Amino acid sequence: MSVSGDPDKTSTRQVAMDSLKDFALEEAQRLEEQATRAASKEKRKILKVIIQWAVVVVCLGIIGYQLPKLTASLNPAGKPLRRGAMDTDARTDQCIANLWIASKRIQQGRPVGSDLLCPASGKPFAVEKAGDDVIVRSPKPELYGFRELRVSRNNPVPKLIK
Repeated sequence: MSVSGDPDKTSTRQVAMDSLKDFALEEAQRLEEQATRAASKEKRKILKVIIQWAVVVVCLGIIGYQLPKLTASLNPAGKPLRRGAMDTDARTDQCIANLWIASKRIQQGRPVGSDLLCPASGKPFAVEKAGDDVIVRSPKPELYGFRELRVSRNNPVPKLIK
């Protein structure tokens, strides 16, 4: 008996060779699927990072847009005590601050009241009506070095007249 002539060995060898080819083909397909899944996973990972950076950029944009409002609320400027280049002392500044309070009250239609006092004289501010206007004056403006310190409904900014 010769080895090459035995039909059982040839068919077994052929089956083994076919099985080896099938295994190699399946292995190649498995490796290809694995590479496809790895590429897909890498794409999802990159997309996730891009989305995270986009969210960070949007958040920073919102913060940058709101920053002026935030700094303004942390450092309120308030109303100026006076306009112009007039030098005043602390007492005059207090009188101007009281005139701002009086201005707010008359703009709201509330009475000025006797609780607002002139810091220099200790007297309440003089309130007079002139038609539809209400004028609030310092009782002793000369104590501040002015001829008149006043505010009115029509002119709500304190006015200092030398």
